[in-house]
Amino acid sequence: MLAVIGAAALVTGCTTHAAGTPKQAAYRPPPLDSITGRMADPVEGALAYALDGAAALVWNGDRHTACVQPGDRCLTLPHDVTPGFASFAPDGRHFMLAESISADFRGRLWIQPVTGGRAEEIPAPSGCGRNEPDASGAAPTGDATPTGGADTTTAPTSGAPATPASGTDASASYVDALWLDSSTLLAVDVDADRGSCLVRVSTNDPRPEPVAVAPDGGVVYPPLVAEGGVAVAGLAVAYHAADSLLVVDLKTGASRTITIDGASIGLSHVTRVMAMDISPDGRTVLVKAMDDVNFEFVELASLDLETSSLTPFQGWEAGDGDPPWSATAATFSPDGSEVIVVATQDSDSSALLAGRSAGGSVTHLADVPASALAIGRLTWTATDLVVPGVAAGASPLLDLAPIQLTG
Repeated sequence: MLAVIGAAALVTGCTTHAAGTPKQAAYRPPPLDSITGRMADPVEGALAYALDGAAALVWNGDRHTACVQPGDRCLTLPHDVTPGFASFAPDGRHFMLAESISADFRGRLWIQPVTGGRAEEIPAPSGCGRNEPDASGAAPTGDATPTGGADTTTAPTSGAPATPASGTDASASYVDALWLDSSTLLAVDVDADRGSCLVRVSTNDPRPEPVAVAPDGGVVYPPLVAEGGVAVAGLAVAYHAADSLLVVDLKTGASRTITIDGASIGLSHVTRVMAMDISPDGRTVLVKAMDDVNFEFVELASLDLETSSLTPFQGWEAGDGDPPWSATAATFSPDGSEVIVVATQDSDSSALLAGRSAGGSVTHLADVPASALAIGRLTWTATDLVVPGVAAGASPLLDLAPIQLTG
């Protein structure tokens, strides 16, 4: 049973902003000089936690099911599927679960209601540089038609998993997805020959709607962030990470690239850049920039999407001869004024760090389990919960749980 956190007075009257974080105009984060964090009791095998901290999606490898706890709502996956990233919708009424991407770039994605209804497998998109009709106007092979592909059951009592439905779409290659709101997903589909496509998916209609295609056959790689009508993701060329970010206007589909200037942040080269979160106003992105040639890193910087200017955060030294902290995931506060970062030193040490979004130094907030390396996303909610999400292709969150901030 998931322990519900209640250490601090909760903010009420919340609405939801585009990336799915509960938000309130009058929200004020705890002051940094007094902020502390307390983690709830973890749920073993958790793939995702609801944003209110009251439910978890838990993987049972023996039964090959992902089940909502508390409750008995389960999704039984085909036996050739390994679970990848997962998350609850902001209102907690649906969850998504993806297949861990395979060597042949197969990656299926399902949306499941928490109560009632059945699971829907999201088919591979058309109109993304593949699966278009031929010159005769004939429908493409494998065009987007909901196929199911997984069984929606209550937890089996016999110890044997329910038989999954047939008809899965083997051409789907979803490598990342996030909730734009409680009824809409933004997902990244990768085609091995033609690059990446961003698609929008509704819980009411699982057929994917193309939003944008990565330029020049580039590939979008996790993580993807979106807010304020803007989506941002890292780019790779020929499946090698690059020094650029793809920025997409979700309203018009217009896209552009931002090349990271390594010299402005003290790097000789930038070989990889990762978007970690986007501010509630959609103007600023938290990024990590890496120079894999010289093994140099800028753990966290604030990128202004309008000017492309970068402001690095300081304070990564751990002291006492320990190695410096390495940022794994980061999130803005609901008002955009502060940031929380999960950082690791090695396979045995992880911590929660805090700082002001305008830059400056990050400070140690609390130690967290070493399995924080499995975190792909953080969400800071208006009730001051920091909710972890499993990284694409990572193991379940094991001993991690939502953290209640107080101050």
